[in-house]
Amino acid sequence: MKTLFYHESFEYNENYNFENSGTNGILLDAKRIVCPTCNGTGSHFRNDLDENLMLDDIREDGDYDSMEAYQGGAFDQVCTECNGNNVIIEPTWEFAPRWINKAIQSWEDDKRQDEQIRFAENGYR
Repeated sequence: MKTLFYHESFEYNENYNFENSGTNGILLDAKRIVCPTCNGTGSHFRNDLDENLMLDDIREDGDYDSMEAYQGGAFDQVCTECNGNNVIIEPTWEFAPRWINKAIQSWEDDKRQDEQIRFAENGYR
């Protein structure tokens, strides 16, 4: 199986022809894997709710109806990663050109360093 893969770091890499490919990306070998976000169920607890805090409140209140609704999936949403398809398409990195891994790693390192500088400038540790 093949998939198109694009990462924003490609725009700054000489090995990527942005004029021809744009944000379409490059064709890579890929495989289907079980979605790591929902573990293949197609749904997960809503991201905008604090699951632990909500459960603590339900238990403290003795609200058995809300607990039953929770256990029945009333607070779930369609998985944000696989869109409910239970699997995602993962590029086969061992067969990808080396420049891709280097470009992405360098991009992520720069982002992490920028974040640390921002935290330091704002007085965070």
